[in-house]
Amino acid sequence: GHDMEPEARDYYARTNFDATVERVGFVRRTITTPLGRKIVVGASPDSKVGPRKGLEIKTLKPDLLIAQAKRGTFPPDHRHQVYGTMFVADWAELDLLMFYRGMPISPKYTAIRDPAFDAELVKEIEVFDWELETLIKEIKTLGGAR
Repeated sequence: GHDMEPEARDYYARTNFDATVERVGFVRRTITTPLGRKIVVGASPDSKVGPRKGLEIKTLKPDLLIAQAKRGTFPPDHRHQVYGTMFVADWAELDLLMFYRGMPISPKYTAIRDPAFDAELVKEIEVFDWELETLIKEIKTLGGAR
């Protein structure tokens, strides 16, 4: 999949009015949860295409790409990654591009940030952080580490 990402970026730039596609590395954000916990969250988006817009690229085998194009709707199996990335990067929207070298179609879906998803995600992050902290304390107690 990673081998085709540069081609997919070029394709996206050409077919989206010469969008400026900027590769980004790991992005971090510190959030404050409803219970006041400060937690650093991170994501690894494929690209940034504007001040508050990102790009995620998924390469699919041709048969899967055709099946996805026929469905014509945002693929639900990528929803959490896409919306989570928007939350972490603080982007308003993100394009999901489905791509395979040489195929005449490359479906693109635009996701718009969802405040309800963000709120639920913050709650889940808080629960995960608390459970991880508890587990680490248990492990240190069992092993005698400090």
